[in-house]
Amino acid sequence: MPEALHAHIRVLVVEDEPAKLRDVMSVVRAAAGSASEIVAVHDAHSARLHLVEHAVDLAIVDLFLPEMSESEPERDGGLRLLEDIVQRDDIYKLPSHVVGLTAYEEAFEAGREAFDLESWSLILYDSATNEWRDRLARKTKQILLSKSAEASSIAKHQSFACVLTALDSPELSAVLAIPWNWETFEPRDDVCVYHRAEIPNAAGPRIVYAATAVRPGIAGAASLAMKMIQRYRPQFISMVGITAGIRGECNQGDIIVADPSWHWESGKHYLADKSPAFAASPHQLYIKRKLRNRFDELRKDHQFLAAVREEFKGVKPDSALQVKIGPMASGSAVLNNESFIEMIRAQDRKALAVEMEAYGVYTAAEESDYPQARAFCIKGVSDFADGTKDDRYRDYAAHTSARALQRLVEKILLDDASI
Repeated sequence: MPEALHAHIRVLVVEDEPAKLRDVMSVVRAAAGSASEIVAVHDAHSARLHLVEHAVDLAIVDLFLPEMSESEPERDGGLRLLEDIVQRDDIYKLPSHVVGLTAYEEAFEAGREAFDLESWSLILYDSATNEWRDRLARKTKQILLSKSAEASSIAKHQSFACVLTALDSPELSAVLAIPWNWETFEPRDDVCVYHRAEIPNAAGPRIVYAATAVRPGIAGAASLAMKMIQRYRPQFISMVGITAGIRGECNQGDIIVADPSWHWESGKHYLADKSPAFAASPHQLYIKRKLRNRFDELRKDHQFLAAVREEFKGVKPDSALQVKIGPMASGSAVLNNESFIEMIRAQDRKALAVEMEAYGVYTAAEESDYPQARAFCIKGVSDFADGTKDDRYRDYAAHTSARALQRLVEKILLDDASI
């Protein structure tokens, strides 16, 4: 048995439906085995009583939940329970990890924003599929690995950050222009060329790696991201470069931080009245809440942003430089058609930009072993995804994204171990 499974996790399952409870218990037991201590309760009131007295590593909470055992289930019963626990942390012991589970799509959609804000996991339950089982099992195993590593000090981050780009020029060249004393090397067992830098820090130098994906697109980015995570065990993994903005939501040159990222082409193609149709099924991945707060600091640093624009001596737009944090869609093809943009807006009406890699990086980070890297994507808007191709600002957009990365690392992240 792997050493990680010698750890012990305490699990609270809050579920009133017997068959679903059996399913959940079987998944947790299969993932954790004898390393788990599982307590099951059937209503919100009982869960509150348990959390007054007991700390748990993982709470699995049905969203469609009764307040009391004799009450009827309420569609937001589980969500109200969790909100109460967060707000009354002087009374309750907040679980280290929370997974929401519901068979109702309406409850799933209603709970997504709250779960995203708290960096909790929300899973759509379907007894006929294995997807929910796989996600819950992975989450359980990750908690086990985390606890084992904390106890044994075996698994640790071995570098500060890995930076990926899709293009050598202008993206990687803009990153390597950051004055971090880069060195280039080519591992014998890898086709990629890597760049390594050491950033001075009071607690010791912070190591950063950079590389360009062999192929553009989600698959290429995911492959390189996972490879770099496994090789260098970074605290952060980032995608930097240029993107196509959505006209009216941003200006050329603006810095877009992807939160969330999703694959806009994910879904089902079918025939409706003998005509092709598409039912989207976006799986959105968000950056961690504390990390988003640091990007918000960057967004408000108007003096820095003005300096970034001013220092660039090439062709640049007239508009002031801004940082925008919001939805960025990833796809397998370059878009230049307004009809595709409307399809993306239908999946997330707040969408800011469209590109080809970020979702792959976010997925690699989410699926990686402990200690997991925190993923983020910073891209500058070079043109718009509506058929009006404009290459004048590619260098400027690459410059703004790279300088945002530099500022984030040097002034915000280096000395903040809490993120």
